[in-house]
Amino acid sequence: MGMTDKQFAAYIRQLIKRLRGMEELLNEGSNEKAKAEIQEMLDDLQKSIED
Repeated sequence: MGMTDKQFAAYIRQLIKRLRGMEELLNEGSNEKAKAEIQEMLDDLQKSIED
């Protein structure tokens, strides 16, 4: 079963929100936290394409 356009848009909004949070961490100098967030996001994305 695929996503509707609205579901896909919501998914993209979540990705953007997470990326902006990572950007803030990097701007604050919290590189380790940002790296951890990036890894978590990559893991989540990988899982979503494997399902």
